[in-house]
Amino acid sequence: MYSKDLSAALLRDIANIYKGADDYNLQIIVGEEPNTEVFKAHSVILRARSSYFHAALSNNWVIRDGDMMRFKKPNISPDVFRIILKYIYTGTISLDPSNGEINYVELLTAADELTLTDLVDYIQDHIINMDRIWFQRNIVQVFNTVSCHEVLFRKLLDHCTKIIINDPKILFTSGDFGQLNEDALLSIISQDTLRMKEIQIWEYLLKWGLAQSNMFDLDPKNWSPEEFQELEKVLHNSISHIRFFQLSCNDYYYKIRPYKKLLPKELRENLKLFFIIPNSIPKSSFLPPRIPKLALDSTIIDTKRAALLCSWVDHREGTSLYLPHENPYNLKLLLRGTRDGFSVEDFKKRCFNQGPTLVVIQSGSSNSSTGLTRSGQIIIGGYNPSSWSGSNKFTHSTESFIFSLCSDAQSHITTLSRVIVENDAISDDDSQFIGFGHGDLYIFKGSCQKRDYMYGILDKTKFTMDELEVFQVVKGLDS
Repeated sequence: MYSKDLSAALLRDIANIYKGADDYNLQIIVGEEPNTEVFKAHSVILRARSSYFHAALSNNWVIRDGDMMRFKKPNISPDVFRIILKYIYTGTISLDPSNGEINYVELLTAADELTLTDLVDYIQDHIINMDRIWFQRNIVQVFNTVSCHEVLFRKLLDHCTKIIINDPKILFTSGDFGQLNEDALLSIISQDTLRMKEIQIWEYLLKWGLAQSNMFDLDPKNWSPEEFQELEKVLHNSISHIRFFQLSCNDYYYKIRPYKKLLPKELRENLKLFFIIPNSIPKSSFLPPRIPKLALDSTIIDTKRAALLCSWVDHREGTSLYLPHENPYNLKLLLRGTRDGFSVEDFKKRCFNQGPTLVVIQSGSSNSSTGLTRSGQIIIGGYNPSSWSGSNKFTHSTESFIFSLCSDAQSHITTLSRVIVENDAISDDDSQFIGFGHGDLYIFKGSCQKRDYMYGILDKTKFTMDELEVFQVVKGLDS
């Protein structure tokens, strides 16, 4: 039997109801004074699309005036409800920030309250793909929300936790860090893999406690007994998560001892014994040192390859290569092509003026003599020890290099090519000629031909770019 799906026309006609119908039977008063707005809708559509509205628009919840129903929703802003109402009618949503600033966290919680499951999943994915600058600005609000709804927002919670553990300063240096919920804070400082020095965790914990206590004098010499008592209450649940016995003697004397009144008496005595008498063993149990996981946000290279590239940065080769757990560098992802774009403008926006960088390209255009795998892919790239800036000049360097790696993680086939014409090491262009040397590796032209570096990195002079990642190279765990 012949059949044809004409549902597209149905969806179009329902969407037209949202745009111009005059037979609505529901008024929804949204927001709180002075920011309120009345939205007109059809109860049958809202009840069909949302189990929340199916219950809320029953006789017990709404005010009836003849055939018209009125319903109040004060805890959602008009701007957010406008987006949701359009989604209910049309199944479409636009989260383009050019249309105005969108409070994604409020939108997420509103979609959850209205039981719009598909929309909740979509908003979580959208937030996950936001750039680092947005996360830096909104991390406290996002993390406060998702940490209070662990099951509902698990995907976003896991993403935020991973970001914070690998780069704690994105949270701890946030302007509204003092507004972080206690449970959210505890979930982070209790992590064994937190990538931050213990004394810094203590200092940020103090900063949070002072903000929570509305204390503005940072000098404990000026605090009253009542202020010490108040701060001790605020920090009571957090103190046990600090690894005090992993601190240096200097840190204990200058940065812990002045705040000893905040610590439990038994802990105070144990710390005094531990730091004054050599080789003494604490009488009470204590937490082991934190062991940070190797943080690497990459779809191209693993931690072993990252350690190899960082070894080359430090001129280590042969038996002196860094092992992954020895790598002293933190590679912070600035750009991923499939996420942020492959254009020169995308590169300029995210990678200019960022200090030393590693450019890593996954390509499918080469041949087996360079280590091409059956999948037809090879990894190429380069290290710029200076900042990209678009000066349209060649930058001098003695430290830059380009490379190729087999994309098979088990392969040892590599090419390291260091600069030999140092004055022409970096093509600091602002167009498609951004790259290394006079074409030894032009990132956006997709070309590489030996000129100013020791070796060619591909047998062919052209390559395609399947993925592009650019990493800021920062030395030190607590960077």
